[in-house]
Amino acid sequence: MLRSFLEICDRMRPSTRASYAHAKQLYLAAVGLARQELFYRDYDICDDRDGRIGNITMMVTLMMAALKQQQHPREKVLRQALSNHMVKDIEANLREMGVGDLAIPHRMRKILKHVLGFSKNLSNALENKDDIIPIIARNVVFKTAIEDKNAAAIQLSDVIYQIYHQALEISVNHNEAVYISQLCHLYNNFKS
Repeated sequence: MLRSFLEICDRMRPSTRASYAHAKQLYLAAVGLARQELFYRDYDICDDRDGRIGNITMMVTLMMAALKQQQHPREKVLRQALSNHMVKDIEANLREMGVGDLAIPHRMRKILKHVLGFSKNLSNALENKDDIIPIIARNVVFKTAIEDKNAAAIQLSDVIYQIYHQALEISVNHNEAVYISQLCHLYNNFKS
């Protein structure tokens, strides 16, 4: 599988290859932000597979929505590459957890159905903070009891809204490498 991916990369245009490399940087920055302890300690997200996948999905969705909103010239390529990196990472993590080859397609289908629905709903609601709350309450796995889920979702929606709007402030007028490095810098140095 790795060999076929490398063969595809060799046939890509240099600009597309660069976009895939930039998307990997963005994905790693999103994973780094999603793994910050504050989400699991202060915002009560469960520190298990489902909680982490949900949190990574949120961070990647914020990046993709910011790219789309700013009308980045290579936005479609970057968004597709970000999605590809996320799918490959989820599959690799399932394999690392010991899920067998026969069970991978079933698990991936189930996880990706949730991820795609969550991502679509969240990206459609990002302009209004109040619209984010029910989506987060419905899709993020919290440690708190069901009645406290809404309060946790309200707290988390403030942070999600803040990250998204900080990403929108980054100027898309720079070349792609500068823009990507600034977006990665935001994600790597975010403190709520």
